[in-house]
Amino acid sequence: MAQKFHDFLDFKHIIMIEEITKMIHLAKLDQDLYAKIEFENPVAAMKYRAIPAFIAQLIDSGEVKPGSSIAMRSAGSAAVAMARTAILKGVHPIAVLPPSAPPNIVRLLKWIGAEVHLVPPNDAKVLIQQYQTSDQVYVFGQAGETHLIDLYKPVGEEIAAQLPNVAAVTVGIGTGISITGIALALKEANPDIAIYGCEPQEAPIASGGKWAPHNIPGLAPPIPQPLLDKSLLAGIVTVASAEAWSQAKNLSKTFGILAGPSSGCTISAALQLREQGVKGPIVAVLACGILEYLVDE
Repeated sequence: MAQKFHDFLDFKHIIMIEEITKMIHLAKLDQDLYAKIEFENPVAAMKYRAIPAFIAQLIDSGEVKPGSSIAMRSAGSAAVAMARTAILKGVHPIAVLPPSAPPNIVRLLKWIGAEVHLVPPNDAKVLIQQYQTSDQVYVFGQAGETHLIDLYKPVGEEIAAQLPNVAAVTVGIGTGISITGIALALKEANPDIAIYGCEPQEAPIASGGKWAPHNIPGLAPPIPQPLLDKSLLAGIVTVASAEAWSQAKNLSKTFGILAGPSSGCTISAALQLREQGVKGPIVAVLACGILEYLVDE
């Protein structure tokens, strides 16, 4: 009897990264600058490292049952990672996004089959609280999920293996979970590696400032960052939104790397560190691609 096509599929290979992501030498920008490409995956964002595996485990364990719903508040790419996995597992995804969410991400979520709500921060908080009262909705609050930290550690482990003499690494700060996981792994590999966080100059919340509107999607969300461990960081670099976009465009023109604005932010931060006297190889983690952020100029 002939086997059905889906018998050959192993679901974990659909939702998990199985290969090390590549590192590219950006010698035209700086002789000792490297980019860790984390956005070449099905959801075009580093969120693919952790969220699909976490959501799949929730469903496989029975904590979230097929036919029910998962709701999450997100700036965009995390919701895409959640929604893609939920749909594959027979669960209805609900994405609560800010009105400023990139239109292409909204379109993508709707294409996947997600229910999308575009609401300002205060209304988003109320909506999530309403979902928490429903037995049919699991509210995924990524900012407080400690297990996600471990799922981001492979990024740091790979950097240390790919470039054993790395001196510094720049990572964007969103919820603070990914940079904490990456930093833990790098410090385990070599305590002398300096990890720097990057955030918008307009909204330096990890630096102790106040949130304000900015244009680096994915960074500095208007929510607490309880899992950001700043004791692991050598410092935090702020980058203006316009500069982050300019660096992203420069990556495309100079290297053919289709990186998004949060990736441009980590490149700009790395170049700032060099100007400040940081020596040795620096790796900028490029967490997002550009396609979902493109609009007509």
